[in-house]
Amino acid sequence: MSITDKLQTIAENEQRVYNAGILNGREKEYNSFWDMYQLNGSRTIYRYAFSEWDDTQYKPKYKVQPTYAEHMFRKSSLIGTIYTDELDFSKCRNMCGCFAESKKLHYLKIIDARNTTVKNGGSDGMYRIFHNCYNLASIDMFYPSKEFNFDDTFTNCTNLREIRFGSEISVNGLDLSTSTLLSKASIESIINSLSSTKSGLTVKFSKIAVQNAFGITDITNSSTWTNEYKTLRNSRRNWVIAYA
Repeated sequence: MSITDKLQTIAENEQRVYNAGILNGREKEYNSFWDMYQLNGSRTIYRYAFSEWDDTQYKPKYKVQPTYAEHMFRKSSLIGTIYTDELDFSKCRNMCGCFAESKKLHYLKIIDARNTTVKNGGSDGMYRIFHNCYNLASIDMFYPSKEFNFDDTFTNCTNLREIRFGSEISVNGLDLSTSTLLSKASIESIINSLSSTKSGLTVKFSKIAVQNAFGITDITNSSTWTNEYKTLRNSRRNWVIAYA
């Protein structure tokens, strides 16, 4: 090996050692921060924990399993998917304002609010969970609270197109009147999830969304309903289904 080749090899080895040191240092810094921030994986109270964070910051080391998640992602700049395997709300007791005003958030997988049973001051567990999430287009599966009413849960989710409900809706106040792009499959999922035994409860849709989804000219005039929509609507006569 020539002297030139030896010098080149030494330089390459030095660069590899340097790069390895940088990566090792970053890994130690990452581990140190998240071990502290998530209490080595035992943290359960996440109030405001990621408020105003973005995708470059939100990279948790441990699975996020909150019991209290009030305003957890409020005003965040998260854009990408928040994956189910790192985020589990199944034991969460209050999700008030959890994603509120996260205006870049586009897609969520499974959001489980079934066990929200605790108020935050005067606010119920589903109060404004997705309030002003203007860009939110899809939620793969949403499990509503078994105890608390919807309360501005989806206010101004103007881009929401796809949502599926994974459990029975037995509480009042679901209002998707600002979601004018809601798909036919989403509307079907919601109506089919309405409790068949509760009575006098109300769900509200955007009349534009329902008309476009089912090819109806005027949803307020039942004589214009298609047979498909009429069958769907009449399957839940015990509910007040309103349009705005």
